[in-house]
Amino acid sequence: MLWLFLVYLGILLVLGFVAERYTKSLEGFLLGDRKMGPWLTALSYESTAYSGWLMLGFPGRAFSRGLAAIWAGVACVIGDSLNWLLVSRRLRDETARLRALTVPEYLEHRFPKPDGHAVQLVASMALAFFMLIYLWAQFVAAGKAMMTMLEWSYLPAVLLSAMVIILYTFQGGYRAVVWTDAFQAVMMLTALVILPVACFVEMGGWTGVSAALARASAEATAVPPLAETSSHLGAWFAGLVGLSLFSFLFEDAGLGAGYLGQPHISVRYMAIRDSRELRPAFVLSIVFAILVCAGAVAAGLAGHGTFRFGDAAGMADARQPLHDPEEILPRLAMAVLPPWLAGLTISAIMAAIMSTASGFLLSVTSSVTEDVYHRLFRPAAGQKELVLVSRAVTLALGASALALALATDPLDPQSTVYKLVLYGWGGLAGCFSAPVTLALFYRGMTRAGCLAGMISGALTVMVWRNVPALSSVAYEVLPAMLISALSILLVSRLTTSGERGAVIRRVTSRRGGCRMTPP
Repeated sequence: MLWLFLVYLGILLVLGFVAERYTKSLEGFLLGDRKMGPWLTALSYESTAYSGWLMLGFPGRAFSRGLAAIWAGVACVIGDSLNWLLVSRRLRDETARLRALTVPEYLEHRFPKPDGHAVQLVASMALAFFMLIYLWAQFVAAGKAMMTMLEWSYLPAVLLSAMVIILYTFQGGYRAVVWTDAFQAVMMLTALVILPVACFVEMGGWTGVSAALARASAEATAVPPLAETSSHLGAWFAGLVGLSLFSFLFEDAGLGAGYLGQPHISVRYMAIRDSRELRPAFVLSIVFAILVCAGAVAAGLAGHGTFRFGDAAGMADARQPLHDPEEILPRLAMAVLPPWLAGLTISAIMAAIMSTASGFLLSVTSSVTEDVYHRLFRPAAGQKELVLVSRAVTLALGASALALALATDPLDPQSTVYKLVLYGWGGLAGCFSAPVTLALFYRGMTRAGCLAGMISGALTVMVWRNVPALSSVAYEVLPAMLISALSILLVSRLTTSGERGAVIRRVTSRRGGCRMTPP
């Protein structure tokens, strides 16, 4: 199993070094020269969108919550579809016309102001902060996965995975990220089909799985900490009613709604070579999303045939106790599959983590390099200098996230991959979903409205997350998106007379040199 994992890491590094040969400009480093095809776009988009949450957090939720976990997958597929249908083509065409390389740069060009940098600066700061949290989650996930599969301690596990991610992103930029994403997406899909099928066959199909869920539910009922969350594993809504059911479904709905305008996945639209190729990419993307979400839930449910809740370990039973539900996928693979297939599954878990982590690294790198360094400090910087700065930023950000991951206790219930991902995802959605989506559709939106939407959305997430009376009732994404959208509409109405978003009539050959006339 170890040799297969090392071969996988070697392939990633080779792809990074090969991609370096094609990276000669900042646009090449950040968007692959806008020459990506539909297959690469779709696979890279999905592997980046789902992250270690898909392979650790989501199966762990299915193990803990049972059949009700499916609603998170449904919400993700719906939100994923809406992002493709509403954002993809418009964002691809608008960013190409405005010659914008990043989402913050698109917003700045969409609402231009002479010598104004506030939109780009606020967007870049928010992007860096919330993506650092998300990247932190991926490094923690990588450490937990390698702890389980290789029986390493947490420290070397995190160090090795982080170094590989940073190195191949550093070397090849967007091409390396997309090529490795596509390779890793195939591995993720393979693992999430093979493992559940093997478990269901071994357990005698759905009848055996249902019996295992009923037994686990009965065990959970006898243990007070588990009774509240895990005593109805076979029920579609986990036996929840009233406010508890509302909070549960509200969190899932927030996961789906947060797809709109997410910078690290929407950049995939910007890099496709032709907007007409977005349609086949959309179909492939959604088929992939349905299959992997179903596989993650199925694996979590089937885990009850081999493992039991760690808190119920005192009960006489042949199953092994599982103290951390987020370990269910790697532990199940090692228990059920032959060693080489278990190695493939473990590598797929790392693939999900690494593809997302590299995507975050590249997104923040592009924003800091283009939106801050190039635009504010060195407008005359050449392409070689900008690529060099991009690589330096990649190293600095990766080191920061690594430091946070190393300081994290992997068994701390407040630092689970699922919870860290929710915070990072919520922050990005609160800050960008409404501003990006409305910027594409609402021509009455103003620069002041855009700023108000980003700031209010980000602040709502941070305040909501840290006020127990709010965070215990509902996930912060939908409230943040709503407040952000209302702020945009209100402030835009109040500032319409003095400020209107520019409509681009002509783009000169020089990047960023635009003649703008009011609509």
